[in-house]
Amino acid sequence: MTESRGTQRQPQFPGRAAPVTRDTANKDWLARIIALGGLVVALVTGTISVRTYIENKESQTLTRRLQACELLDKAFDLIADSRGATVVYLKTGPMTEEESQRYELARRDIERAIELAPDFYLGHEYYGLLLRRQAC
Repeated sequence: MTESRGTQRQPQFPGRAAPVTRDTANKDWLARIIALGGLVVALVTGTISVRTYIENKESQTLTRRLQACELLDKAFDLIADSRGATVVYLKTGPMTEEESQRYELARRDIERAIELAPDFYLGHEYYGLLLRRQAC
């Protein structure tokens, strides 16, 4: 077997990596640094995307809640009939035809408000008041 001067041949076994030289070690570290840099860029980009998504979602939620509040104010005015909020909580007995029509208009507004902002408590509270009054 002939060997060139200064180079020693090492046997290659299956599953065993080639001997590490300075050149392959530098390339390995360079690849790791590039991969780490890519990971950092991906994390920063992902964080920015998530923040933007959350801000947009909060903005949409706020807009829907404001629209729901306008509908609920309109509905409460129909229910209260300029006599004040106490009437809504205390009034019992049969409803007049006019009152029944106002409650029907209020029901539509309340249901639309609940569709716009289903997690907003006030829509559900007003709907409960409406159902209570219609049941008495």
